[in-house]
Amino acid sequence: MKNQYMSYQESLDFLHAMEKQYPDLIEVIKIGTTYEGRDIVLAKISKNVERADEKPALLYTGSIHAREWIGHELALKFIDHVAKNQNVDPELEEALERSTIYMVPCLNPDGYEYSQTKVNTCVTYICA
Repeated sequence: MKNQYMSYQESLDFLHAMEKQYPDLIEVIKIGTTYEGRDIVLAKISKNVERADEKPALLYTGSIHAREWIGHELALKFIDHVAKNQNVDPELEEALERSTIYMVPCLNPDGYEYSQTKVNTCVTYICA
C-alpha cells in the first residue's frame, strides 16, 4: 500500500518541479529543518506570487502525524489541481488573484519517512 504514496523526497522533487513550471504562481520556501536533517517546506500559491504576502491568506497543512499519508498526498494533489486549473476555473482564478494559499504538505517528514520505511515493513512481516 505504501507504494501508492510519494516518498518525502519525491514530494520535494514534485514541489520544486511545480515551482519551475509555474513560477508566477508557486514559490517553495524552506521553513525549517527536522532533527534528522530533512527540509520542512511551505508552498506559497497565488497569482503574482511575488505580491502574495500582501493578500489575505489561508494556511493548510497536509499531515502532522507520521501515518497521515493521505493528508500529505492530498495536499500535493491539491497543489497540482490549482496549478492546472488556475486559468480554467473562474472562481479559482479570482480566489488566486485576491488571496494566497500557504500549504505545508508535511510538518513531520521524519515521522512520515519512518512510518513508510520502518513501521510498515514490521507490520507487513508480522501480519504475513
